[in-house]
Order: sequence, then C-alpha cells, then structure tokens
Amino acid sequence: MSKITDLKKTSGLDLKLDTEKSALIFGDGLTNPEAAIGNMYEMREVFVQKDVSKPHDLYLMDRALHRSSDDVLLKQSNLRYDVTVIRPDLLGREFMKTAGHYHPHRSLRLWFSFSPAAGACAPRSCRRQ
Repeated sequence: MSKITDLKKTSGLDLKLDTEKSALIFGDGLTNPEAAIGNMYEMREVFVQKDVSKPHDLYLMDRALHRSSDDVLLKQSNLRYDVTVIRPDLLGREFMKTAGHYHPHRSLRLWFSFSPAAGACAPRSCRRQ
C-alpha cells in the first residue's frame, strides 16, 4: 500500500508524494506536466560500477509546475518551479543521483529532501547561481 505525504506546507502548492511509487500527485488547479525521466543509460558514465543494470528509471523531473492562476505572473517574471523526485535506491554500492547540468540564467535554487524515516520534506540548501 502506498504512503502519501502531503507536500503543501513545504512546496506551497497542492502537491503530494506517493513514496512507494516515487511519483507526485497534483491537486486541483495545478498544471500537470508530463515528467521527464532520468534513466540509467543517460547516466552510466558517472556510475562507480559501470555494470549496474537496475533500476532503469532513476528520477522524475516535473518542470514548470504551477497554479493555473499564476501562469501570467510566472511568464512575466521569467520564473519556473521544477520538482525532481529521486528514488530512494542504490546504484550498485552508491546512492542514487541525478545528472549534472548547466543553468544559463541566474536563478535561486532550493532543494528539498524527503526522509521516509521522518515522513517529511526539509530544505537542504539554497543558493543563487
């Protein structure tokens, strides 16, 4: 049975996390973007153990998530709210990770991590790029 964690207090949006499926559940009035999937084939070169064969899907990225009512304001402000859900799993003997990438525009980044033991999300770091 899936465990559902409410992320509204942490994210400010009507958003929940199905911790068993590592998937977001979107509330009414939120855009429901299709998640891009980071998979092991795109990441193999950065694995410590190159022969790792599972899990295939490593993380989900939901981009430009927002309330429909905020659409114009976000476009005018050139802001985007992205959520990445990283599966709680191992890649051989190392922890799950995402592929690094470059953000060409200055942005404020805030990361949250979900702790199944604590049953909550907490900010991890915030920095201006």
